[in-house]
Amino acid sequence: YKIEASYLSPNVEVAVNVEAATQIYNVNFLASEAVVKNCCQGMRDKCRLIDRVVVPGSKIPVQLFSIDLDVLNIEVGAPSKLPTFGARLRVFARQYLEVQRRNKPKHDVETLFDEDLDIQTMRREVSDDFLEIFRMGYQNYAEGEWQVAQKFLEETCVLRGSVDGPSVALIRFMESFGFEAPPGWRGVHDLSDFQAAGVGLSSAARGDGACSVGVGLSSAARGD
Repeated sequence: YKIEASYLSPNVEVAVNVEAATQIYNVNFLASEAVVKNCCQGMRDKCRLIDRVVVPGSKIPVQLFSIDLDVLNIEVGAPSKLPTFGARLRVFARQYLEVQRRNKPKHDVETLFDEDLDIQTMRREVSDDFLEIFRMGYQNYAEGEWQVAQKFLEETCVLRGSVDGPSVALIRFMESFGFEAPPGWRGVHDLSDFQAAGVGLSSAARGDGACSVGVGLSSAARGD
C-alpha cells in the first residue's frame, strides 16, 4: 500500500511547500527558520531573510531564508569518458568507499562557504552592500513602510548584476496593494497570496532602469 507521507508528519507538507516557494522567489535554495536555527552563527549570517509567510501544514508563520548560490556562475566541463566498470573495478570502488567512510572528516560548513572556490564563485555577486540594502528594504516591508521598502528593493533588483528574485517577489506583492500595507499588517501573509499578486513592477520601476518581472532586466539595466 502507498502511504501519503504528509499523514505521518505536517513537516513533510511544510518542506514540500518551502521547496515549491523557490519558484515564487526565483531562488535555488530556500531554508525555513527551523533549519536556520540549527546552524552555527556564521552560517546563519549567510542566510538571507526574505519573507515571513503562512504555509500549508504549519499553524504558525514561517520565516523563509535564501541561501544565495547562483549555480549558473559555475562552468561545467565536458564529461569525461568513464572506464569500463568490470568486476575488478567494482571491488576497488567498494574498498575505496569503505576507506572514505571510515576516514570521513568532519566538515565545517562555515569554513567551506568561505574557502571553497566553487561556492565563492556562486556567491561572487552577493556583496555586503547588496545584503545591507536588501535588509533595509525587508525591514521597511515588514514594518509596513512599503513605499520606502519599494525604493530599496528596486535597487537590489539589479544590484547583483542579474535580477534578484526575492526583491522582485516582494515588490510584486506590494504592488498588488498599491504599495500601501493593508490594515492590520504585521509582516506576515499567506504564501498563496502571490497567486493574486501582479506580474510586473510599477511603471516607475520600469522607467528608471529597474528589473521587469517576467522579462528580466530593462534595456537601461542591461546597458542596451
